[in-house]
Amino acid sequence: MGTPIVDRKKLANDLAGLLSKPEYKQMLARENEDREMRQEKDQRRAKLKGAPGKPAAYQPATAAQLAKEAVDAAFGDVSQPNLLDPISVVELRPASADICLYRLYDGLSHKTALTLGRWWCNRSLLKQIWHATADLTGEARRSRTLEFLKSAMFVHPSWNFGTNIAQMKIGGGCSVPAIIGRGSWTAMKSAKDGPTIQTEDDVIDKLGMMPIPGPKQIFLPIFNDMWVRGVPELSPDWPLS
Repeated sequence: MGTPIVDRKKLANDLAGLLSKPEYKQMLARENEDREMRQEKDQRRAKLKGAPGKPAAYQPATAAQLAKEAVDAAFGDVSQPNLLDPISVVELRPASADICLYRLYDGLSHKTALTLGRWWCNRSLLKQIWHATADLTGEARRSRTLEFLKSAMFVHPSWNFGTNIAQMKIGGGCSVPAIIGRGSWTAMKSAKDGPTIQTEDDVIDKLGMMPIPGPKQIFLPIFNDMWVRGVPELSPDWPLS
């Protein structure tokens, strides 16, 4: 079993080293642009509510700052971690073939999961699930595949309705830093909306999932959103097209 005792400082240092590499300069710049826009939006909203004072100028986040935030977000609360040991910082860089990652999404509103997100799984997991549903066809197979993936990734229904699958394709010549660890059901204890999950029995009874350490989950601090697309449902080998 995993343990919530993780050397976050080392993980953050390892990640900061990767984020500082020249090939990620553009991604970091894009991240800071997005952050600046979010800050300006929040400041406008605060001003409309009568907040006093002059809006502060945006201070670009450094690689070290982004790395620490990413490790904290990926691991989560010490008492209910998102990931279990072993947790590692790696660089996903295609060798002989593209690297394909997948995630559930629904994209119905700003409160639900869109194609872009920081949590992904590898092709191997999705391939195993797809093969495990080979006795089904059509919509029945599609629905069962989505159900199995939600369970494997410990996706709480208030976070993501999981009606579709998105693919990220990292092609030759590209790379991206990642934090990888096994999923933990305790992450779902932090969900603010029902069903409330506090025990292993809740995971089984309320969600129909097994509260055992999950497959590897891949947390991406930054990436190129041009790599991401929704998987066409009419594809003959959905969702592995």
